[in-house]
Amino acid sequence: MVSIIRPAEKGDFNDMLKSQGAESVRNLIEPEIAKLTVASNVAELKSSLKASDDRKSQFQSIELLFSKMVNNDNNGLNNLQQQQIQALAQFGKTENINTAIQIYREKGIDSCLLYSNKICIAAIEKKIQKDLQIMQNKFDPNYNLGDKRFSDIVIYDFQGKSHLVPEDYLNAIGKDKQVMQYISPNSEIDKEIKNTVKNCSKIKLNQGIRV
Repeated sequence: MVSIIRPAEKGDFNDMLKSQGAESVRNLIEPEIAKLTVASNVAELKSSLKASDDRKSQFQSIELLFSKMVNNDNNGLNNLQQQQIQALAQFGKTENINTAIQIYREKGIDSCLLYSNKICIAAIEKKIQKDLQIMQNKFDPNYNLGDKRFSDIVIYDFQGKSHLVPEDYLNAIGKDKQVMQYISPNSEIDKEIKNTVKNCSKIKLNQGIRV
């Protein structure tokens, strides 16, 4: 957000400073800064509210999917099926949920759950790859961090906890059973996660910490 501030009279701020003093310049600028601050806070609030509304809509769609499945299938949903749909709500997007509902209507529950599983696998792997790339850039001495401070660059695991280094991030993911069931066994990401968990456990044991 940008605001252009000019003195009321002809000339620039240097002329105003010379003719009217520093106090007059301050009195002109400070109210405009306050306006920008308020506008920025309002924009952030609107963005936060939109994200909250999107999330609410997403879970409403999931509730709709649950109700349709329970009403149409005599046996309802078993625990594994419920967990799969809940995972779709957590890792997928609203459009994925809508697609899952459509697939269920047209092809039944098995096709719906298969689609949901594929979406969760793809979404989780994509996030991990993106986060690791952020960390790789962070520790690359030749990478331009721009206006960000080194300590401000963090990545978040699937529980919402922030991490400053990739080892802590991968270790947290390795202990997240829900996430790990969607990591392809023996894939590069799977190997990297398991090696990190193993190394972190060794370090803690060497420090006398039970794991």
